[in-house]
Amino acid sequence: MDGLALFAPPSDSPLIAWAEGTRSPLVFAGSTPPGRRFAASDIDDYGAARAAVTWLIAQGHTRIGWLCGPVAQWSAARREEGYRRAMQEAGLEVRPAWRCVVGTSLECGAAGAMTLVEAAPELTAILCWNDWLALGAMQGLQNGGLRVPEDISIVGFDDIEAAQWVRPALTTMQQPMSRIGQTAAEMLIRQIKTGVAETEVVVFPGELVTRASVRTIQ
Repeated sequence: MDGLALFAPPSDSPLIAWAEGTRSPLVFAGSTPPGRRFAASDIDDYGAARAAVTWLIAQGHTRIGWLCGPVAQWSAARREEGYRRAMQEAGLEVRPAWRCVVGTSLECGAAGAMTLVEAAPELTAILCWNDWLALGAMQGLQNGGLRVPEDISIVGFDDIEAAQWVRPALTTMQQPMSRIGQTAAEMLIRQIKTGVAETEVVVFPGELVTRASVRTIQ
């Protein structure tokens, strides 16, 4: 093996400890570990989540829930930090009942969204850690008799292909996955060719794609 690209390994992955000690060419892509001198290509999770919540607030939403993915993913912590920062900047509180940690499946999204609205029926919007949770959340809420976005708005993260085909079409923070992957590959190939380790971290901004899953509150 000439080199290795690690794509979004969780913080409890044994690959992290291995990476600390290896001399092999190495690059991280997506959900990269903080405070370590590795070459990496990633999205600005904090800034993107902050921007999404700031936009929701501009649409009139002040009671916004956070449907969080596995806490072992660094992206989950960074996106939550961005969510909390945007709420703080707007002078809004974040109640404990407005946060729910789930897994990664559609079923987790459905169950998590219902947990949120049952514990905090005052919520008018939910930011989801990724699009799969958002799609599951919409289905779970609709199965529970709630309308999206009339009763509650949903925002995802990633802009997977299915986001534009569901009904209502999903508003989401687009992640430049191809650019992240290509940049990581270029960094790794360069290290393999030169034999020189790199520690540069390339961070891409997210782009909010607005569709029909969010309503404006007058």
